[in-house]
Amino acid sequence: MAAIRSDKGKLLLDFQWQNQRCREYLGLDDDKEGRARAKHVQKIIEGELAAGTFAYGVHFPDSRKAKTIFAPPPPAPAGPPQFSVFAREWLSRQRGSVAYLSDLGSLIETHLVPSFGDLLMSEITLEHVEEFMVALRKKGLGGVRANKARALLSRIAQRGVRNKWLEGNPVGEVRREREPKPQIDPLTFEELRRLLDALADDPEMQRFYIVAAFSGLRTSELLALRWHDVDWKAEHPVATICQASTKLDGVHQTKTAGSERTIDLRPAVVEALKRQRSASLLKSEFVFPSETGGPLDRDNLANRIWYPALKRAGLRRRTPYQTRHSFATLALEAGESIGWIAQQLGHVDTAMVIKHYYRWVKNPARQDGSLFDKKASEAGL
Repeated sequence: MAAIRSDKGKLLLDFQWQNQRCREYLGLDDDKEGRARAKHVQKIIEGELAAGTFAYGVHFPDSRKAKTIFAPPPPAPAGPPQFSVFAREWLSRQRGSVAYLSDLGSLIETHLVPSFGDLLMSEITLEHVEEFMVALRKKGLGGVRANKARALLSRIAQRGVRNKWLEGNPVGEVRREREPKPQIDPLTFEELRRLLDALADDPEMQRFYIVAAFSGLRTSELLALRWHDVDWKAEHPVATICQASTKLDGVHQTKTAGSERTIDLRPAVVEALKRQRSASLLKSEFVFPSETGGPLDRDNLANRIWYPALKRAGLRRRTPYQTRHSFATLALEAGESIGWIAQQLGHVDTAMVIKHYYRWVKNPARQDGSLFDKKASEAGL
C-alpha cells in the first residue's frame, strides 16, 4: 500500500518497493486540489505495485533511487529476433494502399508465421523454404498466391541478410510455382454489339460499357474517372488516368506508377461521354456516379448489370475484366500499333501486350486508332 504524506507543505508518496521503503515527492502542494491529484496518483501506483508492473523511473524519473538502486538493467545485446516478431515489425514499416498492406499481413499471418514464426531470423535454411513451398502446395494454394508468399518471404529474408543474420537468402534457390495463364476470353465486335443492345433499356450502363470496351480502362480506373480528367479542348479528346476505385481503398492512386497515363478517346467513347455529361455532370464529379454521388460499387455493378446483360444477349459468362481484353484483342486484330495499345492500357512497354495477346498480333499499319474505329464501324458500332 502507498500512503500520502505531507512535508513542509508538499505532498509525497510513502510506499514499499522491492523490500525497501520509498518516499518520493509528487510536486504537489498540500491543499485540496493537490490532495485530489495525489489520490489519483496513489491509486495508479498501488494498482501497479499489486500487479508487479510498477516502473520506478516512469513515475519518478528525477529520483536518485530511480537512477541508482532501481535503474533498469542494460538491454541485452541485440541478436537475431524471432521471424514472427521481425516480420510484423517489417510490415509496420511498409507503405502502400490499405488493400496492399492487408494482403501482405494476410500472407504473413496465414502462411509465413505458421511455418517460420518460432525460428530466429538466423535459423532460416534452404530446407525450411523447401518445406514451406511443399506445405503451400498441400494446402491447395494456387501458383500465383504461392509465389506471392514466396516473394514476401524473400523480401523479409533479404533484410536478414542485410542485417547479417543470414549469410545468404535461401529463398532464391527454391523454384517458383508454375502459374496458370490469365484467362483471356474477349468479346468479338459482334458479341459486343449484342451486349450493348441488351443494355438498351439502361442507357447509362450502356454508356459505361461502351467506354470500358473502347478505352481499355480497368474497371477500377473507370469507376474513379472524374469529369476534370477529360480534356475536351485537345485536338482529339483525351483523358488523364491517375486514380482507381476499389472497395477496400476507396479512390486512390493507380495500380502502378506506369498506369498513370493519358489515353486517346475514340469516337464511340467521346459520344458516350457527351451523352453521359448531359445526364450526370451536375450530379457528381465522377463520370459514372452512384446514387449518393460517389463511385459505383464494382461487385454490385457486375452482379446487377454485367452478368444479367450477358445472359440476355445469349453470350457465355465472362468476367467484366474481359472488356479490357476485348479492347486489346480487337485493336490488335484491326492492325493497330502494339505501342499505341500498350499506352492505352497503361503498360510501360509492349512486352506485356505481346505476352498476353500474341495470337491476335498483326503487322502494325497505323498508330492512331483509326483502324480500330473502322472495324467497329463495319460492325455497326
